[in-house]
Amino acid sequence: MSKPGLHTKRRLRFRMTTVIFVAIFFLVELAAFNTNENLLYLLAAFVIGFPALGAVVSKLSFRGVELRRDAPGAVHRGEAFTVATRLKNTKRLLPGVSLRVGFSGEAAGAYLAVLPANTSATLGLPRAMPRRGVHVLPGIELASAFPMGFVERKVVLRDGYRDAIATGWSSDVIVQFPGHPEKYFADPIITSLAGGPRDLVLEDLDGDGALDLAVTLYNSDEIAILKGSGTGKFDLIDKISARGKMPQRIRAADVNGDRRRDLVVSYAQSDDCVVLFYGDGNFRFEMSQEIRLGADRFRRDVGVQDIVIRDFNADDKADIALACSDAGAVILLRNASDGKSLPLKFEQEVFPFDGGAPHALAAEDISIPRDGRPDLAVALWGADSIALLINQP
Repeated sequence: MSKPGLHTKRRLRFRMTTVIFVAIFFLVELAAFNTNENLLYLLAAFVIGFPALGAVVSKLSFRGVELRRDAPGAVHRGEAFTVATRLKNTKRLLPGVSLRVGFSGEAAGAYLAVLPANTSATLGLPRAMPRRGVHVLPGIELASAFPMGFVERKVVLRDGYRDAIATGWSSDVIVQFPGHPEKYFADPIITSLAGGPRDLVLEDLDGDGALDLAVTLYNSDEIAILKGSGTGKFDLIDKISARGKMPQRIRAADVNGDRRRDLVVSYAQSDDCVVLFYGDGNFRFEMSQEIRLGADRFRRDVGVQDIVIRDFNADDKADIALACSDAGAVILLRNASDGKSLPLKFEQEVFPFDGGAPHALAAEDISIPRDGRPDLAVALWGADSIALLINQP
């Protein structure tokens, strides 16, 4: 699996105003000690509480704000172009306030006063390349000194180099290959993970801006949850039961519309089903739902080989497409739920193939002209071919 940079750096910097406030605190505390005046003690507590309050409020403002950038693939030397930075506030109630976006290490940037809950905004950062050749843009920096200017919280998102990460099933390891400016990849980072890691998905599972890992453990019938530090390091948080034998594919998306990442898991042998694990935004997946596909739990009739999650019918609900080799078909689970209440309701639609077994899926708008609806490309094992399912309105 390749991702555009797994590295995220977080910084919490106390500004000069904080230093001044701390100096005032010590002066007031000294006066209170010398005069034994209780009112001065209360005033000292009030003064020192401001920076602490600022650190907490700035964290709440930052939490749930996602940042993505989009830059042209090629430009002429000296030609000015704009790097589009897209901010999305995934919080349900609280806004993001006083957000500044810019290139890491540069003072200039773009400013956004308020980003309301459940909304997005795009800011442009001007750039020009002074010479020909291959250039890598610096990391994007998101910062805020809200609410009182005492504490500046800063996140440098990604390093601009594409990383790769893979599972070592028989070796019980996860191997990360960090991107490098002068060669394809730097030295690998190896993380031990017992249980036979088979498949993985990279997503921000707790809303802190760093990519986390969810991994299917084929041998132990579990799902491992690992928290990402933003520096390429992952720490095991929990292992949960996969609710089936030999978990294979795993994908992450907001399936029930609560703006938290959920997990969708399929299985290699029997257990002809997919299981939805609903996340709470804090690495816990206590609620789950099984969607039965085959007639017999102990006989493999369907054989799910791949999973794609998209909104295929533009109703703002996540649908699930499954490549099913034994059934020789793509099964589309259309989300027919009327809200966020569980369990969700899905309607099955089957697209059979003759002479080939669907093994892999990719979803993208490939129609000409593009209509904004995701289509499906299906790899057919045994037929040495790729089929296209064009999404019709």
